[in-house]
Amino acid sequence: MEGGGDRSITRLENPFDFMTVIHAAVFFLISTLLGVHDMMYKSNPASSAFKAHDETVVVLMIALVIYFVAGIATAINSHRRESTVLYTKAALLSGTLASILLLQILNPLLGWLAFGLWIPYAIYVAFKVLHTLLRQLQQGPPFLEVVNDFWIQIRQFLANIQGQETEQQNPARPCV
Repeated sequence: MEGGGDRSITRLENPFDFMTVIHAAVFFLISTLLGVHDMMYKSNPASSAFKAHDETVVVLMIALVIYFVAGIATAINSHRRESTVLYTKAALLSGTLASILLLQILNPLLGWLAFGLWIPYAIYVAFKVLHTLLRQLQQGPPFLEVVNDFWIQIRQFLANIQGQETEQQNPARPCV
């Protein structure tokens, strides 16, 4: 352990390992806040904070869906670093927004304070993502290949659906 020691204890070598830790923290925070809400309003479900904050709950549900979809997309596209970074940033932004909205439902003052701190971070990340997208567009082929592959898959899917509909409308007749 002389010289370098065990560096894996003090810092994560792979940035995706760090993102895994952050994802786990966001998921833990969301789960904990949902549990606290359940404990606070278990005795009287009619007075649930979700009923008093309709608009906040709608935004919360959208943020949770984006969080989970982006997380799944990150796992599926882990071989493409560029798209994985973008999906990870989208997942983390929506996950932190979801936890802030849950906090705002439970304690409005703390929620608004956290939201005020989250906004500059969200703007910073949005500019970094925009810069990354523009850089990928300027580089050309890798980003355009992803878009082109996606477009080809959609066209093939639609052609398959159209082909199935045509077969159902005009079933093949046996020759006599």
